[in-house]
Amino acid sequence: MLHITDTGIGMTKSDLVNNLGTIAKSGTSEFFEMLSNADASTANDLIGQFGVGFYSSFLVSERVVVTSKHNADKQYIWESDSAEFSITEDPRGDTLLRGTTVRPTLQLCLLSAVLLLDMNITATPRLQHKGDMK
Repeated sequence: MLHITDTGIGMTKSDLVNNLGTIAKSGTSEFFEMLSNADASTANDLIGQFGVGFYSSFLVSERVVVTSKHNADKQYIWESDSAEFSITEDPRGDTLLRGTTVRPTLQLCLLSAVLLLDMNITATPRLQHKGDMK
């Protein structure tokens, strides 16, 4: 399983609800409206503002789990299959100390492709330069 962790400020339970739980409902339509009115250089800047980068993880994942710990709150787990989400207090306690971990569960077909690519790369002999290296 892929884990992406940062040691930033983390998110409170309220942050998880407001930033992850409602973006798909409220931010997406606003994003598309602004995108349709933007030129090419501005469009790239919009992606991070509306969580589209985060939600693109559902293109390759069956489920996404976000664990986050903010200094002002307990550690929580946000979990979604893109249709609905849940938030629970982490039964392991405050294992992150502070920060956020994102764990996408990659779709089986994508995971198979990644494994095959990795096997092909590691099984292919490396090219060696036989010339004089000056």
